[in-house]
Amino acid sequence: MAISDPKCRKNNSREELHNRILQEAKRLFMSNGIKVMTMDSIAASLTISKRTLYEEFPDKETLVMEVVKQVQCENEVMFSKVYEESDNVLQSILRIYYLVLQMVRDIHKDYFFDLKRYPSVNKMHEENKLRDRNKVVTFFQKGVSQGLFRGDMNYEIVNVFLEAQLEALKKSEITEKYPFNDVFDTLIFTFLRGIATDKGLLLIEKYKSDYFAGSLKP
Repeated sequence: MAISDPKCRKNNSREELHNRILQEAKRLFMSNGIKVMTMDSIAASLTISKRTLYEEFPDKETLVMEVVKQVQCENEVMFSKVYEESDNVLQSILRIYYLVLQMVRDIHKDYFFDLKRYPSVNKMHEENKLRDRNKVVTFFQKGVSQGLFRGDMNYEIVNVFLEAQLEALKKSEITEKYPFNDVFDTLIFTFLRGIATDKGLLLIEKYKSDYFAGSLKP
């Protein structure tokens, strides 16, 4: 999904070419995995010369890094809109969860594993996690104030546990044995039910039911 938010765009005289390369590289990486896509094949798909491609992106890791940044920026715009339109923390989480499921469904299974081949991408992900930890903890605490999450838990520890589970999911062979959606669904809802109050549990089941009935839009 391409989002034309000005924060996500490069602002210079070669903006159109730069963004066209980013969008096509993103499509190719997500459809086929990153490892199999060479700079030659990306240039051929764009019908531009390798020289033109290398003038914009000096190597494949730089291109991968810029694609990941673009995806993150687009997601931040989309998720911010969800936060603004949701009635409470749980509705935000579940709407974003179903959005992520829709996006992941169309992404090649090797894409996320291939990302781990690039040290700069891994470093950026770790920096982003550290940067956003306070925001995530504050978000959980907002759920406490809304009566949806339990107030007797240390949400800094809860967040670290969730991060560890999500990282383990990327490395685990369980996604080779079971559909990714089923594994992700089990992880997220086991986690949410563990921190939810009785009121929160009722809303979780209501929102799940509403989503499958088509009345909760992601």
